[in-house]
Amino acid sequence: MSYKLYIGNIPFTTDEDQLKEMFAEFGEVSLAKIVRNSYNNKSKGYGFIEMEKQQDANNVIAALNGKDMGGRELTVEKGKRQIQGPKYDKKRPMVQSHTMA
Repeated sequence: MSYKLYIGNIPFTTDEDQLKEMFAEFGEVSLAKIVRNSYNNKSKGYGFIEMEKQQDANNVIAALNGKDMGGRELTVEKGKRQIQGPKYDKKRPMVQSHTMA
């Protein structure tokens, strides 16, 4: 089982490899993902990592939450469960599934 952590306030110039390297000193990182804008592929300044062990994840939170990275104060906390729902596409107008009589 892997443990997902939310990483906020990441410097916009940071890439996934740098993020993974920073957190790897606390344990095995199975995934490092920076969320990017779909239009221009620029970082949104937050992302997620997955650690293999719960103790490693707890150590990361204790050590890096509030620490400076590239002039920005990181937020490191347990990832929240993602709620699945219908995806809204801004490019397409909402379509009514019924007709008015």
